[in-house]
Amino acid sequence: LVRADVGRLPFQSKSFELVHAGAAIHCWPTPSMGIAEICRVLKPGGRLIGSTFLLAASPLGQRLGDDSLVKPLFELEKEFSGGLMPGLTGRQYRFWSEEELRALCELCGLENFQVERDNRFIMFCATKPLGKKTGVGEDKDAPRPEDYLRD
Repeated sequence: LVRADVGRLPFQSKSFELVHAGAAIHCWPTPSMGIAEICRVLKPGGRLIGSTFLLAASPLGQRLGDDSLVKPLFELEKEFSGGLMPGLTGRQYRFWSEEELRALCELCGLENFQVERDNRFIMFCATKPLGKKTGVGEDKDAPRPEDYLRD
């Protein structure tokens, strides 16, 4: 077990197949740095599984089947609760919309964003891409058949 700053993880790049950030991202001072750092330590094809809390109007958006219908309520909550500037209001946590979490993961290079929601709680999973094409039709980071063979 290692205690570390999520923005500066003490691990080599491409070290983990899975990183779990349970009920944590809402506490991080700079979530984009944390997600980017997790992406760095994930192996190609590795996954981030996280959970956090959603904005107060999220259950209504879930019930209506469309968060965009309650987006104005999200913006009001952020404005009046200090969600955009917690330092000014003393609020320590930042709550999210599903759209914001998806955008954050994509911004940091993760893809295949999936969610499970329940009331104001969200679990999400995103995957680090397998790698970039080398230009000769081969993915240099993709697993090869011999990677799966065992003695």
